[in-house]
Amino acid sequence: MSISDDFEDGVRNVSTWHVIVTGTNVDVVEQNGSLEIGIGAGATPGGAYNVIDGHYGTMCTFPGDFDARVDYRLLSWPAQSGVYLALNAFFVNAFVERWSQSAEEAGVDPLEVYGSFIQPRFSVVNTNDQQGSLRLRRKDRVITSYFLSAGQWRMIDSARRTGGAVMGIQLAANQGVSVQKTVRVAFDNFSVSATGAVCP
Repeated sequence: MSISDDFEDGVRNVSTWHVIVTGTNVDVVEQNGSLEIGIGAGATPGGAYNVIDGHYGTMCTFPGDFDARVDYRLLSWPAQSGVYLALNAFFVNAFVERWSQSAEEAGVDPLEVYGSFIQPRFSVVNTNDQQGSLRLRRKDRVITSYFLSAGQWRMIDSARRTGGAVMGIQLAANQGVSVQKTVRVAFDNFSVSATGAVCP
């Protein structure tokens, strides 16, 4: 089975995607041929986890092998914002992200990084990319995270994870991060191929 969306038509396919927005001053919209997610200056956290978050999630769950990818472009990306964009495999504790560390997180050497969390560990790789691609692949119960570099997929980390995964495209800020300037990202060319899916 495969699902893909280039977001060209400007309309959310409700059979493919659900939307979750948490906190204030967050917008999630298909426009300009992309999925755009923005967090405005002064956004405040909310919800059960007290975060700022906008994301598109698949309606289907993927219990077996899968290969998910998405492209991104930074439309507005202030340094040290503490905001991250991510491709998630929810419910199996795995994601790959591009992250602007806040001053508090980075100390004297602020970093722009690709981050990967596949339980139980978090790994980072420095980057200055203003656009790129993220990938999560599970094969034989092992999830591997990648980013695209010079036309090649570069692995960040890999670990064994089982269970049903819901794919998500996300722009968010964790608890304690104060968003001082507007952050906006465009996502394109999402795809997931899988050995099977459970769909509503």
